[in-house]
Amino acid sequence: RVNKKLTRCADGTKQKECYVAELMFDGSLANSNPTFENYMPFLFQGKILPQVFDEFRNLGIFSATGVYQSATDQIANERFVGLENNGIVCITSPCFSFDEYILNTRHMVEISSIDLGRTGASLEKIERAREIMANGGVLLASGRNHIVDDSNGEGKEFVAQQFFLPVFTHITACEKGYRFSDGFCRTPYGCTFPKLELTSLGGTPIIDLFTDQTTGSSSKSCVDTCDFPASFNGPGQCSIALP
Repeated sequence: RVNKKLTRCADGTKQKECYVAELMFDGSLANSNPTFENYMPFLFQGKILPQVFDEFRNLGIFSATGVYQSATDQIANERFVGLENNGIVCITSPCFSFDEYILNTRHMVEISSIDLGRTGASLEKIERAREIMANGGVLLASGRNHIVDDSNGEGKEFVAQQFFLPVFTHITACEKGYRFSDGFCRTPYGCTFPKLELTSLGGTPIIDLFTDQTTGSSSKSCVDTCDFPASFNGPGQCSIALP
């Protein structure tokens, strides 16, 4: 168990590490047929259960309810936490807008910022990690808190040594107008549910350098609501005509 010196094994004893004969997946993970061939570190959520095998003693199984892969190949050995956006919005800083849960304990602290850059992970993985928190999810990570000075007082920043991204998702279907991509439901443009894909039509005309023809312009962006004068033109789709 992360953050603990001992783990309760299938035979009921507490040991520094436990052997299990099989790895099983519960719920929607059961149909994922996972493989672990790239030797990157993984973090599993679940429990060890007793299981007696023919002609053998109780070797136990691990029943997994969540599987998370590390962002890099570095072995995490600092405190393991879950990071969640608590919804607090401030007009000054530091703003303690994140909750940090110490895994396998009941301890929680508020922090003002999160640094994922020192892990050496790719920008794509860091963006996905922040997207998890922005969409109300919990990001699993390993690291330490540091006091940081701010013009309006002291903040508390979590500096990650490693973070973990979900290998499988419990999403079985996306709303109309969205498709499953990279662990999330997204519009064709890439807006993550429940954000809407806004198409802006018109505005500054574009002159084709080869034909000298003047055409209208269009652009896309992701928005929270489809406010007037914009209007819905399909599931997950919103459009606005610019002067």
